[in-house]
Amino acid sequence: MGRIARTITPSVIRRRFAYKLGVLLLIVVVVLALVGGVGYVRANNSVEDNADQQMHSVASIQSDETGDWIRELKRQTSALATDDELAADDPEIVEGQLIARSNNMPQSVREIHVIDREQGTLVASHSKGSSGKTLEEIDEPWADASQYQDISDSVYQVDMSDRSYEAADGRAVYFSTPVMGDEDRVVVLVGGIKEQVLGLHQPFEEQQTTIVRGDDAEVVAGAEDAPLPAEVRNGEAQPGIESIETLESDSHVHAVTSIVGTDWLLVTTVPKSVAFQTANIVGQSMLGVVGVGLIALLGITVVIGRQTAGPLTRLRDKAQTMEQGQLDVDLETSRIDEIGQLYNGFGSMRDALRDQIREAETARQAAEEAKRETQRTNEQLERKADEYSRVMRECAQGDLTQRMDPDSDNDAMESIAREFNEMIGAIEETTAHVKQFAAEVAAASEEVTASSEEVRNASEQVTESVQRISDGAERQHEHVQEATSELNTLSSTTEEIASSSDEVADIAERTATAGDRGREAANQAAEEMTVVADDTDDVVEQFERLEREIEQIDELTEFIDEIAEQTNMLALNANIEASRTNSDGGDGFGAVAKEVKQLSQETREATDEIEQQLASLQSAADDAATVVGRTSEQVTRSVDTVEEAVEALEEIATYAERTNEGIQEISTATDDQAVAVSETASVVDDVAMISEQTSQETESVAASAEEQTSALTQVSHNASRLAEQAGQLSNTLDRFDTAVDAEPDRVVADELQNIDTDTGTDTGIETNTAVDDEATDDREDSADNVFEYVSDDETDETAADAGADRDGQSNPAPDE
Repeated sequence: MGRIARTITPSVIRRRFAYKLGVLLLIVVVVLALVGGVGYVRANNSVEDNADQQMHSVASIQSDETGDWIRELKRQTSALATDDELAADDPEIVEGQLIARSNNMPQSVREIHVIDREQGTLVASHSKGSSGKTLEEIDEPWADASQYQDISDSVYQVDMSDRSYEAADGRAVYFSTPVMGDEDRVVVLVGGIKEQVLGLHQPFEEQQTTIVRGDDAEVVAGAEDAPLPAEVRNGEAQPGIESIETLESDSHVHAVTSIVGTDWLLVTTVPKSVAFQTANIVGQSMLGVVGVGLIALLGITVVIGRQTAGPLTRLRDKAQTMEQGQLDVDLETSRIDEIGQLYNGFGSMRDALRDQIREAETARQAAEEAKRETQRTNEQLERKADEYSRVMRECAQGDLTQRMDPDSDNDAMESIAREFNEMIGAIEETTAHVKQFAAEVAAASEEVTASSEEVRNASEQVTESVQRISDGAERQHEHVQEATSELNTLSSTTEEIASSSDEVADIAERTATAGDRGREAANQAAEEMTVVADDTDDVVEQFERLEREIEQIDELTEFIDEIAEQTNMLALNANIEASRTNSDGGDGFGAVAKEVKQLSQETREATDEIEQQLASLQSAADDAATVVGRTSEQVTRSVDTVEEAVEALEEIATYAERTNEGIQEISTATDDQAVAVSETASVVDDVAMISEQTSQETESVAASAEEQTSALTQVSHNASRLAEQAGQLSNTLDRFDTAVDAEPDRVVADELQNIDTDTGTDTGIETNTAVDDEATDDREDSADNVFEYVSDDETDETAADAGADRDGQSNPAPDE
């Protein structure tokens, strides 16, 4: 905006304050004139609008009053027509009644007549001496009998003459309606409309009101020479009912409205000089105010110009002298206003300028020396930052054998190098131990897998033996049933009984032998399951150690984050120093700040990568611990199942021995069968019951053996998955190069210095290790915050297998 003003303003005006003041005065004058003109026009329009509204109001009131007057005379006419005495045959009675009623009529009622339209005579009048005349003898417009031939027969339908006529007392109109009881008679009431118009309220001076016919502008009431507008005289003004038109002629203002119930127009006329007198007064007053204001403004401008432009011109000349280097100019003044303060300000500025010139020279010399020292420091920091950046980059790529050289002239860089070397050393040692531990886990998992396979094979053998025992017991039970049925014919089948007894004895002997073999196999399976349970406990302990070491690595990762934050603060300090030296053209600190900031970013990225790998490692360890825990529970259940199988087999062997003894007794007593049939029958019943019990126990043992085989299959599968996950852990750690030889039986937590944590995992295991108090004050337990390492497919498969195991254990076979 300022640029546009400078472009359109001539340079002559821009160089002289007096010219600017004159132009400003001219603008103010123009603005005041415009404002005054607009105000005058608006005030004039407002006053004219008020005058028009007042004219409208007056015309409306006068029209209403005239309409009320017409309605009142019609009502009086109708009331007379209902008087029964007006229908009397005696004209005197009618005349007397008219005289009596005229006393109660309005003053504008001039005459009351009763005529006989059939005979054309005047029946009676309120003025005496007029009765009995014919209408032709009366020279009045209301005495024309022909106009009453077509009037309504209803006394309530009153007709009014559409024209007025000039009577002795002024213009008048008449109203007529038939008399009730004598349709030939008509009541005629003459009203003076002149009195009505003269009685209208006229608020303006020289105001006139005229009533004319709407079609031909014939004057009904008012002055014949009234200044009517041309629209009214030409019949063009046709305002609607209850509407008002405002018309203007050369010297008058007119308000035209219609009178309800007639075709007349009421025209009220006021001279313009009277109607707009207030507007003229207001306009003249406003013009006077604007003129006085302009004159006062002109005087004020002249005074201000002389008191301001002259001193400013002199001050400008002295400022130009100071600009040329002459600081000994006289800036003294006796004025104490703003101009005097401006002179004093220039004097203070001149004195301060002298002092600043001397101080600037001294500061320039000191800045040059500081610039040289800063350049030397920047070069050293750049070399050390490049070296540290290379070491961090190689460590981030997996080479944990790299170390920083702490030898530096800068204490902050030396502290960073020492702390970084300690951190990388701890990470290197921890990584080596984790690698060794992962290898141990993989080896232990393979051993568990092999042991599980051996136990599963032994369990399958037990299952086959038990199945054979079950088949033999079933056959034994069938034979005993046959023996029981044959006892009824024992006397004639002694030889057959002997043969059957020998066969049963042989089967019982085989049953006892098979029971002994099943018991030995079950004992062997129980011993092997005990070994598997011990191995599983060892694996659980190894995973607990792995979880503790992962937690220690998390602590070291947080320590790296703190170092990265300190490095970032160092970069911020370097940025501040760089901003202080930018004015001298030095950019050494800026470069150092950039390198240190990049170094901090790379350290943070390396820390994030280590955290991700540790999260994967933690996830794998958690999954493996879960699998081993579930395997341990399944092995425990398998041991219990095998022990139950051993007990069942021992019971089978006992029953088989008893069966064998019973059969031997049957064989021995065959010769004495004739005398001991009842005793033999009792013995056979006992054998049948024992055989049935043997069959049931054998089926129970077979079901338990099948369940044991299924559990051992799951143990083998879980051990295989544990070995795969241990291999994945080893592959993840192989990307880190270390120079530390980890001992298999050495706990990583015992080798870390200054570590002291107390962490509880979800499995209830509590671990106590020592850490540095300063490194753990603001840290939280992160053992539970790990990422998922095992894929979703493997997790779903493990969950499905576990669910299948639970279903198999909670829903035994119907034969158990």
